[in-house]
Amino acid sequence: MPIKKTIYILTLFLISLSCKAQEIVNINDFDVLDDNSGKYYKDINHNFDSFTGTWIWQNGNQTFTVTLWKESMVEDENGTNPSFYMDDIRGHYKLTEMKNQHGTLVNETLYTSQRKIGNSNTLWPYVILGDTSDGVEFSGMVIDVSIDYPDYALGIQGYLKLTIISTSPMQMHWEVTLPEGIRDIGQPTTFNIPTDIILNKL
Repeated sequence: MPIKKTIYILTLFLISLSCKAQEIVNINDFDVLDDNSGKYYKDINHNFDSFTGTWIWQNGNQTFTVTLWKESMVEDENGTNPSFYMDDIRGHYKLTEMKNQHGTLVNETLYTSQRKIGNSNTLWPYVILGDTSDGVEFSGMVIDVSIDYPDYALGIQGYLKLTIISTSPMQMHWEVTLPEGIRDIGQPTTFNIPTDIILNKL
């Protein structure tokens, strides 16, 4: 077989492999029981857009701020099978308070999730993780690292449900609940972060 023809066939073969590895599928069609190897579950319908951005809740002179962004094509290891990839929504939060210091208003940070993980020198890359299939309801998890919980250096994990309740103005309901199940003795059962509030999008 001529060398040019061999190279041509080999090139087509490699391209076909590459296309298979980059097969794009609507994230709404993800099924953990399917063969997901090499697939990319993408936010094709842009449902994530309604959640991404900066959201605030005012409580007197305090402001709870949530920042959400879309992370694209995140690798998900698939056991002994090839990895697959998914889009997801990630985020951070912080609480600030406007204080009068010697006649000057200063916005002081009371806590932020952009802090070191436990006793390490590594910052939390995100503490909110989840997705949405319709652009109205988000489900996922949040980690409360707002304070140092004794014996729980990695904070308290909770279920997070976000629901868009208005588009003009843009508002969403933030609801945090504890996972069900058996807990360790002394494990905290209350969150320091807000658990039931209405956030407005900036």
